[in-house]
Formats: sequence, C-alpha cells, structure tokens
Amino acid sequence: MAYEVRCFHCGKAYDAEKAQACACVGASRTFLCPHCGKCFCAAPKAYRDAFWKNAPESLWKARMAQAPPPSPPADPAAPGRPLVLVVEDDREVRAFARAALESAGFSVLEASDGEEGLRLALSRKPDAVLTDALLPRLDGRKLCARLKENPATSAIKVAVMTGVYKASRYAQEARSQFGADAYLLKPLDPKRLQEVLLSLLR
Repeated sequence: MAYEVRCFHCGKAYDAEKAQACACVGASRTFLCPHCGKCFCAAPKAYRDAFWKNAPESLWKARMAQAPPPSPPADPAAPGRPLVLVVEDDREVRAFARAALESAGFSVLEASDGEEGLRLALSRKPDAVLTDALLPRLDGRKLCARLKENPATSAIKVAVMTGVYKASRYAQEARSQFGADAYLLKPLDPKRLQEVLLSLLR
C-alpha cells in the first residue's frame, strides 16, 4: 500500500515506501524525493513529525536499517590517502561519515568519545579531525582547542559538527575560542562533508 507524501522542496507527491533513503550525516536520515532528488532532513520539525506520524511500519524499519554495514578499517598508512579521525558518539553517524569520507578517497579512524579521540590524534597524527561538538568525557570543541594548543598536533585541521549549536555565534565561537578550521551543521549532505574536508587539506 502506497504512503503518498508531498516533497518539502518541490511540492510534488510521491510514494515514500518506494523512495530511496538519503545518506545524510546526522542523527536521523530521511528519504529522497524521486522528482527533485532532495531529502527532508533539514525540513522544519513540524514537517518531519507529520511525515512519521502516519508512516507505515515498513518505513520505520527502513529508518532503523539505514546505516552502512561495518567495513574493515582502511590502512592508516596507505600512500596517497589522507587520514581523517571521526570523533562521534553516535554509531550510525560515524558509519555515514566514514562511508562518505572513504568514498572520497580518505582513510578513516573512529573514536566514540573525546578522550579516545584525543588519544588517537596524539598517537596517529591524522591529517584532519571531524568531531561532534557534544561528546562524552571531553567536549568536541575542547578537543579541538587541545589539539590546536599542542605544537605536535596544531597543524591538524579540525572540523566541528553539531546538530544543537546552530546559531551563527556558535560558529564564530568555535573558530575564535577553540581554533576550529570549519563548523558544520547536521544533518550534513555527504557531498558537502567531502568538499569541506578536501578544501581543508589542499
């Protein structure tokens, strides 16, 4: 049975049960409109709530099964592949970030909290760190500041991402007080993530 909805972007109707799941880097992904190719991850909460309110069980199952399957870690020493450390406590967000970065030619290390992220950054010296702002044990912004204050890691590029601190003042604060090289808002389109990391490492 079809679950017909109207696209938030183009307004055209489509059957959500036949739609492809998006690959946005964020806590909860949505589905792609077959007409304009856009998802509704960044739509207002009221739109997203209305979509899920009457969604059939098949869509809820699809939502829960969207994360890419685990893949063996790439060789951090692989020649010609910049190394990115992803620090994120949400397993699915890490998986989507890893998939997006590996498809762009990066090698990826993962950490689930700030302390682990700091330890890996000090020992492995990645080319860049992608960290969530809110993390267990050590805040992502403080992780950034500690890396920038240490001469051994100060050259590492750090991108901070958040789904909470979205006002422009937080982006300014991340750069001026914590030394972040980039500030990204979730949900994050994979292509945008790739572009930002590639531009930081040029």
